Amino acid sequence: MNFTEYAQIAQDGYFTPVEGQIQILKSRLQEHDFTPFEADGCVRNVGVILSGILPPPSSISEAIENAGLRVVGNDIASLFRSYSYTPEATGDPGEYYVDFYQNHYPCTTILHSSDRRIDALQDLIGERKAQGFMFIGEKFCEYEYFEIPYLEKLLKDKGVNVLSLEFSIDDDQNIGTFKTRIEAFSELMEE
Repeated sequence: MNFTEYAQIAQDGYFTPVEGQIQILKSRLQEHDFTPFEADGCVRNVGVILSGILPPPSSISEAIENAGLRVVGNDIASLFRSYSYTPEATGDPGEYYVDFYQNHYPCTTILHSSDRRIDALQDLIGERKAQGFMFIGEKFCEYEYFEIPYLEKLLKDKGVNVLSLEFSIDDDQNIGTFKTRIEAFSELMEE
């Protein structure tokens, strides 16, 4: 399934009981044919990592995919960062949450984990063989913006292409400028 579908299923699950989430996932797995996702007749092979607090609006996810980019991993706080580590059930809520926060995937919103974040992102990019990194910024969300200049320079020095996009709640309807930037980013990586 593409990232747009995945993000929608995950976001729908925020307000769905666990049993309903499981049923939705089983249903999607049964209807999926597990063939490579194609756009314009060619298999997508330019992998990118998405990062930010929230997933991009669906119109932006579709623009990313239509530009020939394949989301091979996400560093989205409300997605991967929130579920990448789950402690063992212990019966002791205190012990569970101490473990959860001590071993939580590094996140700008969990300050004690921020020092490990750059290394974790580099590991994710390397593990997924991503050629690009896209930061999806929420306007006025300062946590994410503190590290982006340093991260962008570090990744560019290592040959990873970086694109930063900033959205406000109403930008889903006006995607023309974003679409152009995404297409140019994709073309840059295909050269």
